[in-house]
Amino acid sequence: AIGMACCMLILLYVQDELSYDRYHDQADRIYRVVDRMSANSPPALAPALQNDFPEIEEYTRFKPPFGVWMMRYEDRVFYEGSVYSTEASVFDLFNFPLVQGDPNTALQDPNAVVLTESMARKYFGDENPMGKILSEDDGVLNIRVMGVMKDVPENTHFSPDFLFSIATMPVFYNPNVLKFWDDNIFYTYIRLSPDALPSALEQKLPLFIDKYTRQPENAGGSTLEPSLQAVTDIHLYSHLENELGANSDIAYIYILSSVALFMLLIACINFMNMATARAAGRAREVGLRKVVGAKRLQLIR
Repeated sequence: AIGMACCMLILLYVQDELSYDRYHDQADRIYRVVDRMSANSPPALAPALQNDFPEIEEYTRFKPPFGVWMMRYEDRVFYEGSVYSTEASVFDLFNFPLVQGDPNTALQDPNAVVLTESMARKYFGDENPMGKILSEDDGVLNIRVMGVMKDVPENTHFSPDFLFSIATMPVFYNPNVLKFWDDNIFYTYIRLSPDALPSALEQKLPLFIDKYTRQPENAGGSTLEPSLQAVTDIHLYSHLENELGANSDIAYIYILSSVALFMLLIACINFMNMATARAAGRAREVGLRKVVGAKRLQLIR
């Protein structure tokens, strides 16, 4: 019983590790665009990709904070690290369902933010958070709550608490930030059409990069070497620089699975040994079974 229990507990952990990012609708068609050994990419990459390749149905970009943000609402002040600038398409690409607000417009305007239910309770308690103003870094930026989404599941390679409108970045960061080709500060995700092959798209990327980075204003981006990485592979197979979070390794899954099966095998052998040792004491039971017509295979079973 102990052997079986340990085996099941290990396999439950393995199952959880293998389930990362699979809760998204059409997760098998979502890919992250990475640049060689770096998980991030330039801001201008995603719109250009969708413009040149019709097999890309949708894209979204994330910009994590450089450090932590100090968020304030009245007398409640907390430091937050899971604040990501993004765009409205995030709700179409990923399963981040809103319990309040419109996913089509929640991140449309500058200074808009969507936060999780946990963050809404943390800052506003039982108050309705919609329309409330959060102050970032003591008034450097005042952001309005335009939506509340369900808490992100644990089995994901990154867990945003705040989704901040990307339209604000040109205001407080740089007016041309979304046109940069030479600054890998974003994380780019795309969804391919059902009949598109990621390998076929990757073969077209060198010419695509050459087309855009040959322009004089984009000359600094000429070293880009983008490739596609399945979102369901990130947790166990990705070990790039600048990952959004700590990943695991598929080797641990193989090791733990082997340990679980080995423990079950040992438990089975022990059980058979004990059953054999008790065989003499079960002679009366075996005899009675024979009398009522049990066959040899039935006795063995």
